[in-house]
Order: sequence, then C-alpha cells, then structure tokens
Amino acid sequence: MKGIVLLVVFLLGSVVYAQAKKPVPAKKAPPKKVETVQDENWIGIQAHYLTNSTPAGKVNGYAAGGGLQFEPDFLNISESMKMGYIMEYARSTGGADYKMFNNILYLQYHKVIGGSKILDFYGNLGVGGSYVSYTKDKEKFEGLDPMLMTEIGWQGLKFSNFVVRVGLRGNLIVEKYIAYGSGGLQVSFLMSF
Repeated sequence: MKGIVLLVVFLLGSVVYAQAKKPVPAKKAPPKKVETVQDENWIGIQAHYLTNSTPAGKVNGYAAGGGLQFEPDFLNISESMKMGYIMEYARSTGGADYKMFNNILYLQYHKVIGGSKILDFYGNLGVGGSYVSYTKDKEKFEGLDPMLMTEIGWQGLKFSNFVVRVGLRGNLIVEKYIAYGSGGLQVSFLMSF
C-alpha cells in the first residue's frame, strides 16, 4: 500500500511540475472598438434682415430675404472647419426696388469654448455671385455681380439632429462703379441627415 501511495504522490508531483513548466498563454487584448463615424450632412433654411449702407441705404433702408443652406459632409476639412453653400433671395424696397439672387460658397470655422455644447460659436467667410435686378421709375438694370459674405454667430441651441444658428452677417456686392453693402441679423435652422 505504501508503494501505491508513493506512486500517486510521485505522479501528482510530476503533473504539477509539468504544468508549472508550461508557458502561460498571453492574454488576448480585448478587440479594439472601431468607432464608425457617421456622415454629418446639414441642410436647412435661413432668413436675414439687413440694413443697407450707401448708396442703396439712402433710398432703401433695409433688405430682407431667405434661402437654403447646405453643408455636405464631404466638404468637411477638419473637426473645426467645413465648407457650405447658400442659395438665397433678398429684396429691398423703398424708393427703388432691388431684387438679389445670391449663390455663396463659404468656409466655416467653429469653436466650442470650455467643452460646453452651449458655448459653440462660428464664423463664415464666403464668396459668390449675386444676380441683381434694380428698378426705379422707368429705369431697369440687371446683372451678375461678385459678392463677399461674412458672418459670426452662435450655434449652441441643439436638439436631436437639429441646430439653430443666430449670427451677425455682412454682404458686399461689387458692381462696375459702385459697391453695395448691407449688414444685420441672420437666423438659420439646420437638420443633420
């Protein structure tokens, strides 16, 4: 009996010793989560109310209008810079009648301050063309003119996949002998899809 006990103890000791000599397999690292980036295309409407500078401001005090705004994901340059497009109509009535159909391609920079989603500000700088129709008494002029657009504002009002932007905007339309400027308030409602 002593021989059997010694044999069992010897065999158990050999098994334990053999197991201790086996290389321990390295733990597999947990699989990396690949974060899928969703396209963030924005489309929306905007309205603006701008006061006119001279010479139009002497005859017509303001211009009001609205249009469509589109910021496709493929025009995103970085997390803080992207490009967009505005197609809008504006009208200024008074002593004369100005009608403007504007097409603007703009570059937008936005900055979130302190990581707070509500402190989200932006600035736009755009160039484009404005088809201007001017009528006063029996005079009528029409033409396509280059334009410059600037805007600074706040876009901290966000819910679901919507954002509201409120900004101060300036337009400059350059005609052959004269420049037509305006500045004021713009409000945009955009939806992400």
